[in-house]
Order: sequence, then structure tokens, then C-alpha cells
Amino acid sequence: MRNYTFEMGISGYRLTPYVKRIMWLNVSIWFLMWITGSSWVHEWFSFQPYKILIRPWGAVTYMFVHGGFWHVFVNMLLLFFLGPPLERKWGSQAFLQYFLACGLGGAVLSYAFVANSIIGASAGVYGVMLAFALIWPNLPIYLWGIFPLKAKWLVTLMFVMTFSSAVGQTGDGVAHFAHLGGFVSGFIFLPGNRSFVYRMTKLWKDLKNSSAKRSYKNSNLKLVREKKSELNSKKESAISVKVDMILDKIAKDGMSSLTEREKKLLSQAAKKRQSN
Repeated sequence: MRNYTFEMGISGYRLTPYVKRIMWLNVSIWFLMWITGSSWVHEWFSFQPYKILIRPWGAVTYMFVHGGFWHVFVNMLLLFFLGPPLERKWGSQAFLQYFLACGLGGAVLSYAFVANSIIGASAGVYGVMLAFALIWPNLPIYLWGIFPLKAKWLVTLMFVMTFSSAVGQTGDGVAHFAHLGGFVSGFIFLPGNRSFVYRMTKLWKDLKNSSAKRSYKNSNLKLVREKKSELNSKKESAISVKVDMILDKIAKDGMSSLTEREKKLLSQAAKKRQSN
């Protein structure tokens, strides 16, 4: 928090390079739509899940198209206050990559659950909000410029509202799944959390390898048991044949004709039959 306060005290609210470019691009496109009409811009540059094969660029360009003044104003206001500290902390390239990753995450989740077209920088902005709250959790953010609320509680509240609206399918025309995708992608691709994907991938591979090893071990144990059972069966069959031969010998020549080994084998066979 001290570093952030110090930076703000020195630089004021001076925009950083990529925050400035993202804001200018969004405002310029909105102004162009306002002058010329929004239908053709919306048609060609929104993200339309059902047209992803013929207009794949929409997964990126939708982040710079807005539907109305308040839509672009709120997104750019949040980016204006929360974006520069992150870009100064991470560097411009890392900030841009993170913003675009959050926007693409919004498109992916929308593609999975939404059939309608989506527009707006909200997914990227929601990712920025999450990163800000994780880095400066106790810094107060003023709702409507009046009510102070710690960043961590504000973002938690917004996440809960977004999740419940997305799952509940409120039908209010807001791209809640895009917002939720921004949150999820923000957590995954947060600089410092980038090893998360690697760790999860490695964990999945380890689990698969462990499962394969267990399966291999179990199959080997099963094979050993089967072989052992087969040998025991053959052994018992051989003993049974010998016992039959001994009984035939007794019937023919009497007990006195048996050798000590034959007597012992007969005794063992009798004990085993009694135990069974």
C-alpha cells in the first residue's frame, strides 16, 4: 500500500502507455459508432459464438466495442484508476498480455455458455480489478466517489454477484459469463501465478502416470495370482493322481506295501481333505 500511495503521490493520475492506448481505442470506437451508427461495427467486431468460424477475430475485437455511453464510461473509469498501478508494477508488456488474456477468457466462457453476441472491455477490466485487489487488498475504493470499501471486499462482492447472475441466467442483457471469465482468467494468468497452469498440468500428468502405474501394478498382481492359482491347481491335480495310484496299490498289495514317502503323502492328502 505504501508503494502504491507513494506512486500516486508522485505521478498523480498520469496514465501509463497501454492503459492510455486501450482507453483511447475504446473511446474512439465508441465515438465512431455514435457518429456512423453502431449496427455494422457491432456486426463485424462483436464476439458471436455462432459465427466464430467465419469471424474469429471477434474474440479479441469485442473487447474494444461498447453498446452505450455508460457502458464505455464505467469500464474506462475503472481502467483509469486501477490499470496504471498494475502497469507500473508489472511493466507494459506484461500488463497488456494480462488484459488480453482476461478478455479471451471472457470469450471462451461465453462461447461455452452463451449463444448471443457480446461486446465490451468488462472481462479485461474485471481481471484488472481482481489483480488490484490481490496486490493491494486493503486499499479503499470509493463507491460512487463517496463510500469507502476495501478492494478485497469490493471484488469479492462483485464476483459473488457475477457468479450468481451467470448461474441464475438473469436475462438482463449483461454478459455475466464474460465477466466471470475475466475473473477466472485473471486468477490463472496473474503475473506471479503464471506457474499455476504449469503446476496444474504437471499435477494432472502425475495423476495420470500414478493411475497408470497403479493399473499396471494391479494387472501384474492379478497375473501373478492367476499364475499361482494355476500352479496350485496343477500341483493339486498331480497329488491327486499320486494318491489314486497309492490307493490302487493298497487295494492290490495292502498297506504294508507302501513306502514311507507314500504313507506321508497319503497322510498329508487326508489332512488337507479334512481341513477343506
